[in-house]
Amino acid sequence: MTKQPTHKQLVKAIKKLIIEHGGYCFKHYSGGPVGLNGVADLIGVFRFRGKGIAIEVKTGRDRLSSAQAKFLENWRQAGGTALEARDVKTVADALDIPMLI
Repeated sequence: MTKQPTHKQLVKAIKKLIIEHGGYCFKHYSGGPVGLNGVADLIGVFRFRGKGIAIEVKTGRDRLSSAQAKFLENWRQAGGTALEARDVKTVADALDIPMLI
């Protein structure tokens, strides 16, 4: 059985995929005095889509909180691409990025 990546490793891999294919994104740190609860882990823009992307990264048995689900829905309603990602392939598929195996 293949070991699943940690949340930090998966965030890093998704960021790398987006940046290597002409996009820009950053990790949002939720909560605390400056963060907002529910905001996706990665926020950015992808050149081929020409609109904002919001990606909530989940690993293992983690599930979207109601605040996270609401944020992603609001993002979609505003015209952005929003998704929950449990692997890099999900993001590549959503952004039409070919994956080399």
